[in-house]
Amino acid sequence: MFALSTQAVQFVNTMYKAFGSQFIPDDHFLAFVGSIASIFNAGGRLSWGLFYDKTSFRTCINTLCGLLSILMFTFQVSSYYQSKLLFSIWVIAIFFTFSGIFVIFPTATAQVFGRSHAGTIYGFLFTAPASISLCGAFLIQIILKNFGWFGSFAMISTFSSLVLILLIYFPRDITHLRNRVNFT
Repeated sequence: MFALSTQAVQFVNTMYKAFGSQFIPDDHFLAFVGSIASIFNAGGRLSWGLFYDKTSFRTCINTLCGLLSILMFTFQVSSYYQSKLLFSIWVIAIFFTFSGIFVIFPTATAQVFGRSHAGTIYGFLFTAPASISLCGAFLIQIILKNFGWFGSFAMISTFSSLVLILLIYFPRDITHLRNRVNFT
């Protein structure tokens, strides 16, 4: 779930300017949007943390991946209207949304495996996006070449949607998983 959800992070971080430059020829503006999006990324981490504290892993990841899937699938809309405003809104919303990944998964890791092992296990967990990103990088080049930007956005949206499918098989209460895992 972590590996699939982080594909949007890696894709948008590296490709938002390339996509925007197709219809916004102002590199300074694109860089400015990235800077503002980074502020929303930081604020999003606080917001997702508060949301997690008030709800649960399942609610947070369901909300995050649902939003991320919709945002990625509809990102192309900004190019149809050649709109700097729409592009900015989408980039900022995507950065705000995916920031929750880096709040939700460390917290869930600590809840399942305990605080004394959470850092090590989260470190191992972080190898998943690194390995899947290699496949994603090759795959995205093929899809971008053959299906354009919309195909690329649809693929990233599909990754987020797959997390929602995996969530069906995930226990309702992750704190009960701790009883099954004995690290003490």
